[in-house]
Amino acid sequence: MYTVEVTRAMFSQESFELYQKYQNSIHGKDESDDKTGYERFLCQVPLFDPSDKDDSEESKSGSNRQITTKNDSKADEFRTRKDEGVWPKYRGGYHMLHRIDGKLFAVGVNDYTTTALSSVYLFYDPAYDFLSPGNFCALREIEYMRKVRKEFDGTFKYYYMGLYFQDCVKSIYKANFKPS
Repeated sequence: MYTVEVTRAMFSQESFELYQKYQNSIHGKDESDDKTGYERFLCQVPLFDPSDKDDSEESKSGSNRQITTKNDSKADEFRTRKDEGVWPKYRGGYHMLHRIDGKLFAVGVNDYTTTALSSVYLFYDPAYDFLSPGNFCALREIEYMRKVRKEFDGTFKYYYMGLYFQDCVKSIYKANFKPS
């Protein structure tokens, strides 16, 4: 059985272990002790929703309001990792967890704005490489966009696949999606 869960972009041991496996197998990098690098790269998203009091705090500085993100290495103190449902209440950074028979096989790192989903990064279990996870997850995200637009918010209509490098084998699949 295939399932998808949308959670805030925060550290989880399960996702981190999958990232380590991906980095080692696909990129030949040993990321075994780099929890801080993982958090900085994939969890500390600068995009946040100022209306989400768990992710930001307003402080008055004279007559100006200043938004200070709590999206730092102590994020777990302020945010709760949970299934956010199909359409998260707040915009910002999220992880789309893809599972087969309960086993995590891919994590899509996505930014949600009021009108768009931006696919920032994808990592997956190399054992599932035969599924072409880049194509598979992109198609799933497009399907997700259509569902959200139809059932929740008609203005949520743009999908960005992230950076495309013509000479990078890992991103060439993006050229198959039009328009690009």
